[in-house]
Amino acid sequence: HCFKQAMHINTSLLDLSFHGCTDFEEEHLEQIEGLCLNSQPMLKNAMAPLRQSSRTLDSLDFSRGQFQDSLEGLSSYDEASLKTVCTHTDVSCKLLSSALPDNTALRTLNLNNGHVTDRGVAALCRALELNRTVHTLSVANNFLTSASAQSVAAVLLCNGILTNINLRRNQIEEEGAEAVLGALEVNHTCRVFNLDLNPISDATQRKLGFAITLNHQPRSLKSALAALREGERVVETIKADADDEGRPYDDVSGQIIADALRQGGPVTAVDLYGHKVGDVGGTAL
Repeated sequence: HCFKQAMHINTSLLDLSFHGCTDFEEEHLEQIEGLCLNSQPMLKNAMAPLRQSSRTLDSLDFSRGQFQDSLEGLSSYDEASLKTVCTHTDVSCKLLSSALPDNTALRTLNLNNGHVTDRGVAALCRALELNRTVHTLSVANNFLTSASAQSVAAVLLCNGILTNINLRRNQIEEEGAEAVLGALEVNHTCRVFNLDLNPISDATQRKLGFAITLNHQPRSLKSALAALREGERVVETIKADADDEGRPYDDVSGQIIADALRQGGPVTAVDLYGHKVGDVGGTAL
C-alpha cells in the first residue's frame, strides 16, 4: 500500500520489481508495478483527469507513438487527444482499466499500433462491462488473437454503449469471429465492427457485415428474423414498427425481408405500411 501511494507522485524511478517476494499477493504486485510509469510520463499524467469524472477528457489516442499535444493544452481536458511517447503495452491497459469503471467522460479509446496482447484487452473489456460512456474502442494492429475477440464479444452481451469497435490487422481467427457473431445476435447497438486483415474467411466477413447491417435496422426486424431462424415460434406477420430510435423500415429492410421469404419461413403477411421502403426494396419483395 505504501509503495502504491509513493508511485503516484514519484517521477524518477524507472523500474520496480518484486520478483521472488513470496509475502506479496500477485495481484498487489501487478498493481504496484503497473503504477511505475515514469518511463511513460504522458500516460501517467493522463491518469489524474481520467480518474476525475467531473473533467471532460473524452478521447485517449495512443495510436501514433508520439505525444503531440502539450500538457498546457490539457489544462481544460476538453476534446483532448493524448498520444504517448512510449509504446503502449498491457501495463498501459491495466492502468487505464483501473479508471474506466467510474469514469463518465471518456468517449473514445484508441490503442492502435502498439504491443497490446490478449491480457491487456481482457483487462480493458472487464472494465468496459461497467463503463457507460465509451462508445469507440480501437485496438488495431497489435498482437491479438481470437481470445481478444471473445473478450470483446462478452462486453457486447452486456454493454449497450459501444457502437464502434476496431480489431483490424490482428491474428483473430474463425473462433473469435464466431464469438462476435454470436454476441451481435443479442446486441442491438454496435454499428461498426472491423475485422479486416485478420485470418478469417470471406464467408465469415459477409456474415459479420450482415449482422452489422441488421443493427442499423429497426429492432423489430432483427427480432422477427431471429425467431424465424431459430424456429422458436411461428411469425405469421412481419409488421413494421419503428423502434425507440425512430428508425423506419427502408429499402435495405425490404431486401432483408425478401431474403427471409426466399427461405420459405412460416410468414403469411408482410405489413410495411407507412414506412420508407422504395422501389429497390419493393422490387426485391
